[in-house]
Parts: sequence; C-alpha cells; structure tokens
Amino acid sequence: MFNCLHHRTWFPFIVAVLSLVLALFVFWALIIKPPSVIVNESPVITMGQYQTAAKLALGDFQNRYEAETYWETRLALVTEAEQNLLALRVPAEAQAIHFELVSAMELLKQGLAGQTEKLEEGQARLDKVFSENPWLAQ
Repeated sequence: MFNCLHHRTWFPFIVAVLSLVLALFVFWALIIKPPSVIVNESPVITMGQYQTAAKLALGDFQNRYEAETYWETRLALVTEAEQNLLALRVPAEAQAIHFELVSAMELLKQGLAGQTEKLEEGQARLDKVFSENPWLAQ
C-alpha cells in the first residue's frame, strides 16, 4: 500500500558530503597543520645571576625595614620587596631559598595587616634566610 508513496530523498547524499567534509577537516587539523608548540626561549639562569638579581630586588630592605617606625611604610617596603622577588627567574638550586624569602615577605605583610603572630613568624623566617645565606646581606 505504501510502496507507491516512496519518495527519493537527498538525506543520504547530504550525510555523505558532510562526513567527507568532516574527515577532510580532521585530516587538515591533525596532519597538515603543525601543532603549536610553546617554546621557552629564555636562557637558563645561573646561581650567580640569581644571587645578583635577588640582592638588587631586596636592595637594602633589611636596613630600611628596621629603621622605619610606621607600619604603613613597613608594609609598603615589604610589598615592594615581595613584588621584586616574584618577578625574578629562579634556578632550580635556589628555589628553596626563593620560596623562603617570598613566604617570609608574605607573612610580614599579613603581620603588618594585623596578625601579630604571623609578623613574628615572618621576621624569624627572614632572619633565618639571611643568616643561612650571607650573600644576601653583602
């Protein structure tokens, strides 16, 4: 009864063409187009270069911090030193030192913002880093 109502459709042809287009796009995306690779072209930093950069980043932080009596100015000094340290590139052998410096600065910032126990902990960590690394004080 329904055999005479069968109409020809373009659906199989459209599916085949879209499948071919998709296959060509995937082939182009994966094979022909080279994958984008992020290349770190920055040169490796040595420990000596890091020491010089860290001394410059800190400047005479310790003397200025101890001489200052206003907590607002101390907070500005700590924030500036922390930002300078965060901008440095660090070699693998100095990562522990750098982490201690930055975390001590962060504790000092938190302490100057009102958490006195963190101020004492930050000062103790900073003193320890300076005593273990005399090149920072030179």
